[in-house]
Amino acid sequence: MKVYDEVWVFFDKDGHPKAKEAFEMARITEIDGKKINIAFSSRCFEYYLLLHFEPLYRAFEKSECNGKNYSKGKRKSKTVSYYCMTDRAVEGKACNGDVCINGYARMKGYWQDSKGGLSTYTFVKDKIWTGVYNAHLIRWKSNTLHQNEYYERNPYVDVDKFVCRLMGFSTINFEESYDVTEDKINYRITRELNTITLTLLNVKTLILPQGSITVHDYKTGDYREMNICAILTEDNPDFSINLEKIINPNEFCVISILSKKYYCPLFSQQTII
Repeated sequence: MKVYDEVWVFFDKDGHPKAKEAFEMARITEIDGKKINIAFSSRCFEYYLLLHFEPLYRAFEKSECNGKNYSKGKRKSKTVSYYCMTDRAVEGKACNGDVCINGYARMKGYWQDSKGGLSTYTFVKDKIWTGVYNAHLIRWKSNTLHQNEYYERNPYVDVDKFVCRLMGFSTINFEESYDVTEDKINYRITRELNTITLTLLNVKTLILPQGSITVHDYKTGDYREMNICAILTEDNPDFSINLEKIINPNEFCVISILSKKYYCPLFSQQTII
């Protein structure tokens, strides 16, 4: 954290009992004003892979149907696969896609192996933004249904935040804020369902000239400047943007404010499965 601008810890819930402690350690750790970011998936990373194919909000018990190898009543350390939804499936042990994510993915024809010699990138590389969009959608669904901690939920995923950072974008989640420092000007971006609000924090005036807010639909390649301008002052420090007026519900969009890029998809309740 003393070397890099950002530090990310990437893990899934799976069967690990110490998720709470990991989140707490990240929360209280700060060095040079920097915090630890967590990219988390529950039940497992394969759930994030699944979201590249469909926005399925469903709890799975495991990534793969398997068990432990026993010999003369003693358990060996080697895990034995039940080859769910393959021609080698173990009768009475494989779930046929009802319990494990890999079995479900094979049943749907999405992939055959998520832990083999080939990178999983090969079967999602043309669906990266779909995965990001669906993860954002699922997280919104989870937050509207549950109040418990993220690490207690199944399903839950925010791996898309990490993926966006690798591509140079910052994700603004629903009902969360993002503080921006740009050319010694501090302002806050707050995201509600279909509204983005800019709040001036540290100077007397922030001018947003026409063309400083743009929309890029990365699915179609469409790029356009918004006919929006504003002046934020001490007396009027807030300015709100109605996303429904600038984005069509079927667009996959990135919002650029000044020179920064923020991922802010727009979708309705009807899009959630």
